[in-house]
Amino acid sequence: MTESSMEVENKPNWVVGILAAIGAGLIGGIAYAAVMAYTENEIGYLAIVIGLLVGFALVKFGKVSNIAAGIVAAVLALVIWFFSIEVGTAWYAATEGWGFFDFLKEELKNTDELIRVYFEEDVKSYLFAALAAVPAFWIAGGLRNRN
Repeated sequence: MTESSMEVENKPNWVVGILAAIGAGLIGGIAYAAVMAYTENEIGYLAIVIGLLVGFALVKFGKVSNIAAGIVAAVLALVIWFFSIEVGTAWYAATEGWGFFDFLKEELKNTDELIRVYFEEDVKSYLFAALAAVPAFWIAGGLRNRN
């Protein structure tokens, strides 16, 4: 390998990193939604998994690891985590006879209201948000490598 080809391999690629982070996060999000739909509970460990997958994918495929990457990863993890809650709710509604996509469409129309209501319920809501965002920030922000 030439020196210039090694430089290309190590060059940060935000687009690839973000796309990989979204894909990896959605894998964790599907698991979160499925468990939520069938147990009627949220499991904090799965919020952590979403954050870990997002942070790792951004670093691995985007070749970035700095505070900006940590912020991007945390925001992506939060968005995917909350979308997973909406999908899980629609999935549960489908098991009760509602149309999955009709229910999800209505939820997405009222996302701002759903966020407000979700965070009014109890402190656990904030804890779950942190469980998704903090691992993503920690990994992508490069904090795990600092002494």
